[in-house]
Amino acid sequence: MNRLSNPYKLLLLSLAMTVLFCPTLKASDILDRAKAMEIIDKVGPTRFEGLWQFTSQGATVLILRDASPAHPDGEPSSYSIIMIDPVDGTNIKPGEIIGQAWPSAKAEHYDCRLKGNVENDNRYHRFTAHLNDEGHISFVRDKSGMSVSLWRWIPYLFRVTVVKNNQRDPSLDGCIKIYPIQPSTFKSPRYL
Repeated sequence: MNRLSNPYKLLLLSLAMTVLFCPTLKASDILDRAKAMEIIDKVGPTRFEGLWQFTSQGATVLILRDASPAHPDGEPSSYSIIMIDPVDGTNIKPGEIIGQAWPSAKAEHYDCRLKGNVENDNRYHRFTAHLNDEGHISFVRDKSGMSVSLWRWIPYLFRVTVVKNNQRDPSLDGCIKIYPIQPSTFKSPRYL
């Protein structure tokens, strides 16, 4: 006869009680940093999860795994990006989901869908997020590779076109992790 022992019965019973009687967490329930930190401490975050602050505007977001099935290697199949501290002058409210992220085939790279500019732009745009070794995320916007120059239709005198080259590295836009803080990577003391 194949019976479960008492510890397993208690474990299954507690799991069933948790699923049945605990309300599911909604993004709108997370309105401040204290609640976000409490949730992060409960879930045991991956490297990608946590509180992140954008370097350009200063907005703070929470990246949290969804309740979807995980990959065989243990990484969640998707993450929600939830606004915690919005920038002044926007229509985004705390607790609003502003994007989604999915692991890509390349390690530490994620496909993201984020709301565009913070200035009342409710459209979603595609980004590639890279989580580097220091625990920073850089976002690079996915753009199409084609452009049309209408200057070529003007007669020969004005055929010289001026192309504006942006020399700024697009991977400089991103987030810095503010909670939980990663441990220091120094292995030996530095001497002068």
